[in-house]
Amino acid sequence: MACQECAVQLDTLMSLGGLDGPGVASISPFSTVATDASGRILVASRLLSDQFAVFDANGRYVTSVGRAGDGPGEYRFISAIAAGPRYLHVLDDAQSRRTMLSYDFEVVRTDRLPGHAWSAAALESDAVVFSAALPTPQSVSHPLHVLDTDGVLASFGAANDRVHRGRTTVMYVNTGRGTVWAVAERSYELQEWRAAPVVHQRTVSVRAKWFEDDDEETFPRSLLLGAVPAGDTLWVIGRAPDRRWTGRAVPGQDPSVPIEDPINIWDGVLDAVDLRTGRRLAHLRVEAPFLGAVSGGDLIVQYGEDRFGIPYVHLVRPALAAPPHLTPSEGGGR
Repeated sequence: MACQECAVQLDTLMSLGGLDGPGVASISPFSTVATDASGRILVASRLLSDQFAVFDANGRYVTSVGRAGDGPGEYRFISAIAAGPRYLHVLDDAQSRRTMLSYDFEVVRTDRLPGHAWSAAALESDAVVFSAALPTPQSVSHPLHVLDTDGVLASFGAANDRVHRGRTTVMYVNTGRGTVWAVAERSYELQEWRAAPVVHQRTVSVRAKWFEDDDEETFPRSLLLGAVPAGDTLWVIGRAPDRRWTGRAVPGQDPSVPIEDPINIWDGVLDAVDLRTGRRLAHLRVEAPFLGAVSGGDLIVQYGEDRFGIPYVHLVRPALAAPPHLTPSEGGGR
């Protein structure tokens, strides 16, 4: 859509969570979500993450997969899930391991990783792309990696890029139309890579006042959490300190930082970026924080709580709209 002042419209497709019932243990302020080729929704909490919950395409609970342990099909801390055409990939940060499952949740193989993975997405080849700092001679200078169905690992991405700023960088990956999009949480630079073979296509640098105004050394600060490709537009997902939250702390020096209170600490931020120009077409800032992109889909995960504090995750689809005017809450702080 070409317009001078576009607005963002969110369509909530479903909400997962509630007070009780099966699958609710997977709902948390840190949940990671993926969809598979059959339309099922896979959710891990990143808190009590020795299993993940499976919901059908209508949001009805189906089953939970996994248990605590170190053997095949057992997990200690599921940090990411990705679904390819034939296989599911479960990344266990505590065990530094990829478990590849069939669509019937049978273990196909496990592979040790020389480091800790946080974000993952699957390719059409069923290989999994993930971000991690891997301290091996082949991977140490690269933040992005591809692990194929035979357990062969290849690394890519440049450590000398401005994106890293001399520190360990968390990156979030998503795939679409044969490409990989990588977003670093602390730098508004959007990297596009062709998936097979891996070739850097472009880096889009974006200026955003809401992201640039924060003090990098204090908590909370603005972060990017992922991206969803939509043709020539990339939906960039982020979070920014809630304007009403006045507490600031230095990570590592103040152990009382209440990161488990996302509703009061962070706002959700969403930018629609024109990939041809790097210009932001629209900006949305809401009180309910976003958690990131749905791996394997075109949806965004948003966290919410009802008036009793019961947690939910909402799967929302963004769209551009051109209303006669923008409200102050949607148009301010760009």
